Amino acid sequence: MASRFLACVVGVPLTAMLLPISAQADTAEDVTAFMNDYLHTFDTGHANEIKAFYDAPLFMMAPNGDLRAYEGDKMRRTVKRWRFYLKHYGFERSEWHVLNVKALAEGSAVVSTVLDRFNPEGERFHRSGATYTLRKLDGTWKIFLIQIHEPDMVIAAN
Repeated sequence: MASRFLACVVGVPLTAMLLPISAQADTAEDVTAFMNDYLHTFDTGHANEIKAFYDAPLFMMAPNGDLRAYEGDKMRRTVKRWRFYLKHYGFERSEWHVLNVKALAEGSAVVSTVLDRFNPEGERFHRSGATYTLRKLDGTWKIFLIQIHEPDMVIAAN
């Protein structure tokens, strides 16, 4: 009887402690799927399809600390310009070299990445680092901050 009581008393807090870990794992899996969809859409989609992954406004911070905000038509034009310059420099496709996801809460996450860009011959011509801050709005993940940085500055997921 005492062992049953002890198992119940200890089991309840243990279960309560495991739920957040499980929720974090589910969130990390959802965010990873979202980021993979985002990268695929960025590589193959049109500006309005890419724009759907961003919150409005979308904030972007350059390595020098310069912060810009994009929304509406300015966001669409900016995405088109990014894609134009990438194509101009020989861009064919992108791959995550590193994709570290950290769920902060059920509706927020940080994703720190190293991204490789490849030309049509399959040669990597650019590697960059970026950390994305996401939040969930109406059941959908949205990127609201992209901070560009050196690839060696990636934040670990642990």
